[in-house]
Amino acid sequence: MTRTDLSTSERYPNFDILRLLLALEVVVAHLYLFSTPNTAWNAWIMAVPAFLAISGVVVLKSYSEKVSLKDFAKRRALRILPALSVSILLIFALFDFQVAINAVTTWLSGGIYIPEKGYTNQALWSLAWEELAYLLLAGLWAIGAYKKPHFIWFALIAAAATVYVLSAYRFGPLAITLAMLAQAFFVGNLAFLYRKKLHILGRFAPWAFLVFTLLTPYLPARQLLQAMAVVWVGIAGFRIIGFRIPDISYGIYIYHVPILLFITEKCRITDIQSASWILMAVLIPTCLASWYLIEQPCIRYKRKTIPNAAKAMTQPVV
Repeated sequence: MTRTDLSTSERYPNFDILRLLLALEVVVAHLYLFSTPNTAWNAWIMAVPAFLAISGVVVLKSYSEKVSLKDFAKRRALRILPALSVSILLIFALFDFQVAINAVTTWLSGGIYIPEKGYTNQALWSLAWEELAYLLLAGLWAIGAYKKPHFIWFALIAAAATVYVLSAYRFGPLAITLAMLAQAFFVGNLAFLYRKKLHILGRFAPWAFLVFTLLTPYLPARQLLQAMAVVWVGIAGFRIIGFRIPDISYGIYIYHVPILLFITEKCRITDIQSASWILMAVLIPTCLASWYLIEQPCIRYKRKTIPNAAKAMTQPVV
């Protein structure tokens, strides 16, 4: 294992479009549930584990650039909490105080407890587990686990074995999903540590592998392989968009449920085609406004207030 200075300009633009597509997939899944035909939609990929795989890359990269745990926590809080607070205010404005409390409960409980009285923002359940993953990463960093990747390999194997056992013994879907989240996060960590080697097979192989995992429905360990494919494409795949796009994926994820619930429950528009058009007509401007007025200013603020160059660290590259 060698050590090299991590370039702060290192960026993975494919993750922007991947996060956007994953967020839109979540929207489609909820459209099928909340409007006619009120049924589950078989998504091509499990979006939340894929999000955690991406976070395993970008959050480790972020932490590797900062010595202080306080600075890292501040960066994460400034990225997550401002828009999340607005989403809580939005659901309060569209419904009532009880629904806003339900949304907060769903977030803080990580979906373990979903309030039965009134509506809630179901999408917020995963945020608590992502935040827990940040704490786990900080703890692993503190004990030097990322300097010796075999620790992360062991964690990945343990998580994958847990997924297998829980699935084999038919545990509840939440328990299995949480194990998948851990599995995906460690996949992202390893992808970042081995990021230089991911370019060996060129820029098109990652996309081919991703398509293979999407189109092969009965692939063993499909969620694990899809997480690997997503981070491989994000780091080493051919760049499909040559310009930067507004990072509205987070906004889509946290705002779409309140708006969709208002359309289907308050306005009683349950036809999926009509609900889809109205939802996108409202959701996209809302997310763009959130990005330019809330999220991007907070990102710029954290870059100004948290010094970068003086705190640069060395990060292992295997």
